[in-house]
Amino acid sequence: MNEEINLHQLLRAKVERTAGFTPKSPKDFTRLEREIFAATRELISTSTLKRFWGYNGEKYAVKPFRGTLNILSNYIGLISWDVFCSITTDKGISSNYINSEILSTRTLQAGDVIRLQWRPDRCVSIRYDGLDMFTVTESRNSKLQPGDTFICPIFVKGEVLYLTHLVSNGNPPTNYACGKDGGILFSVHKAKPTVQ
Repeated sequence: MNEEINLHQLLRAKVERTAGFTPKSPKDFTRLEREIFAATRELISTSTLKRFWGYNGEKYAVKPFRGTLNILSNYIGLISWDVFCSITTDKGISSNYINSEILSTRTLQAGDVIRLQWRPDRCVSIRYDGLDMFTVTESRNSKLQPGDTFICPIFVKGEVLYLTHLVSNGNPPTNYACGKDGGILFSVHKAKPTVQ
């Protein structure tokens, strides 16, 4: 429990460093809510942020939902709360270079297609729609199905892929992890330029 509290304190400090200020008033928390949404396209309410910072007199023992921790981790540049925990210890950050190939949506244009593969025999093609959003176009041996949509800002070869706001079959948005056993592989197929 103490380790979890330490991780929460460290995440708050990282969020404050990313935002460039420490929230100390209702106006600050409203500003932080807007900045997080602008950076991640994910909404955390002002009241949730206040609880996590202990603004209303709560102690830091108020345990946030995993979705909240995922969004805050994404805001500081990480894929998820699990990734934040995996690179963090009670002594601080344990940093490692990433030697694997990384694909950021900043290098993509709408219409580009990414082919994803992971163990044991999953294969999914996804189309980039812009603003970190993707649509599944083909799927083999995966729970992801054509027409599903999700948000993902970065892909790392050999690492778990975390999808947020996965909408499938009209169900409420959820989160999803691909490649827990050995990570993912990907290849990019650029969209053909349109002729005018």
